[in-house]
Amino acid sequence: LLDQSAASAERKCLRVLQRADSANELLANVLNRLGVFYDEKGRFGEAERMYRRSLNIKEKVFGPDSPELAKGIGNLAQLFWSR
Repeated sequence: LLDQSAASAERKCLRVLQRADSANELLANVLNRLGVFYDEKGRFGEAERMYRRSLNIKEKVFGPDSPELAKGIGNLAQLFWSR
């Protein structure tokens, strides 16, 4: 129940952030956290979508050689590995 409440709050936060700015670090982090949540719940398609959206933003914000982008790529790789 706590996980569901946290995910619901993050989805609300996501909607607000998307209206404010489509490419910022906070939005990328919320998307990544939702990806982790969906991954842990076995909702792999949703997790992949969140990870990919997060990666797209991180590349714009931090650049293609950033450690932040590398961490996100690692999450996506782990998702594929666990399927």
